[in-house]
Amino acid sequence: MARDSLVRNINPFGLRLQPDLRQALTREARINNRSLNAEIVTRLKDSVDQPMVGRRPNVSPPMAPEYMSDGAREMLAIFNRMLPEKQLALLSLFK
Repeated sequence: MARDSLVRNINPFGLRLQPDLRQALTREARINNRSLNAEIVTRLKDSVDQPMVGRRPNVSPPMAPEYMSDGAREMLAIFNRMLPEKQLALLSLFK
């Protein structure tokens, strides 16, 4: 109930997106198990929390998300939502 009252206090905000950007964000939202709105809000919040000014990506190009298949990115998103002990248990299966 508390969450419902918080959502009611947020004014709707219309946003125009180019079709290809909307499609890409929709795909990312599905991979991350979020709504399109939650995906956009999360990405905007991340960009405000960690501004890009003077920051270089710390991921090497072969492992950067844009170089991974949708399936690989979806598996990584699921893995990242797991508790650490479950991550370790899963990793032990690959050894």
